Amino acid sequence: MNGPSYEELVNDFWIRAEVYDKEVAKMEEHEKIAEDESLKRKTWAEMGLQEFTRIEIRSDFVGIHITITEEIVAKAARCSNEGKF
Repeated sequence: MNGPSYEELVNDFWIRAEVYDKEVAKMEEHEKIAEDESLKRKTWAEMGLQEFTRIEIRSDFVGIHITITEEIVAKAARCSNEGKF
């Protein structure tokens, strides 16, 4: 391995990690509307939601919100972020 491994940090991150995709974003939107019908036909920003732009892995660790995207994985793997898959 290259450098120290932070096992506790990695374990805590992945235990709380969630994949945020289009389906989850739509579920969040429907939940907000179910809580308050006046939010129907409002933008995501007006509902207090983050607009969906790409698939992300989200987690919180000691109060810090962490997001991992395809771009971050590609950069860490030192490869291009191009192609279909």
